[in-house]
Amino acid sequence: MPRLLSKALLTLLLLPACFGEDQEPPGELYGEYQIVGTLRVHECGEQAVPLLLPYTPQLTIRRFETGRAYLLDQNGEAIDGSVGKDGGFYFSSQSESEMIAPDPDEFFGHPGCALVTTVVFEGVADRSPVFEEGEELEQLEEALDGMMRTRIAPMAGSDCTPLLAHANQGGAFRTLPCEIILDLEGSAIPRHAPPEEEDGTDDESPQRSS
Repeated sequence: MPRLLSKALLTLLLLPACFGEDQEPPGELYGEYQIVGTLRVHECGEQAVPLLLPYTPQLTIRRFETGRAYLLDQNGEAIDGSVGKDGGFYFSSQSESEMIAPDPDEFFGHPGCALVTTVVFEGVADRSPVFEEGEELEQLEEALDGMMRTRIAPMAGSDCTPLLAHANQGGAFRTLPCEIILDLEGSAIPRHAPPEEEDGTDDESPQRSS
């Protein structure tokens, strides 16, 4: 019998990069949003992938001039992607989880099971409003409209049958592959424009020493 390494309780991880609290992330701040996510589809089964609803994270989008961008959550974890001139955004992340270790036994062996989790954020977002110092901040409602789609699928060559609930081997997944879709709505968090930096030099050109 294959050895089950862990129960099928998967955490959706946004892993590509992390930034410290005191470190300014690269790129221009495009917008900060308070999100409310509502469940549309849950094919995997609540016992396999339990969800904490409502989904209410605070997300930040930072963008470069090329259109490349990344999505930051409130813990500083980032997903790479892009934001178009029309505000259309697409961010994706992929991670792998070994659920059953391979067993090389010639007669009773098992190829093992590894799952690939792909998380995609896509939709349209307006820029966060910027107010001058002294102006009253006004929150922009309905600034983000999109969805978060999570797909969980066995890796090629895996046998993940023991993870299925109907296999009677302790599994919890209703089906594999499976998808979870959350519809996202967000209000833009307003901010004040940063103060202008004063240039303490009279001459912008560097001084040469003779």
